[in-house]
Amino acid sequence: MDVNDNAFILDKRGVLKFFASRLAPTVSGPF
Repeated sequence: MDVNDNAFILDKRGVLKFFASRLAPTVSGPF
């Protein structure tokens, strides 16, 4: 259960980081 939860959180963080890095050049924000 803990391993799955940690993996889920890491995946969510990875997705957010991916989108943030992709939008960074086009959108000026607090990312």
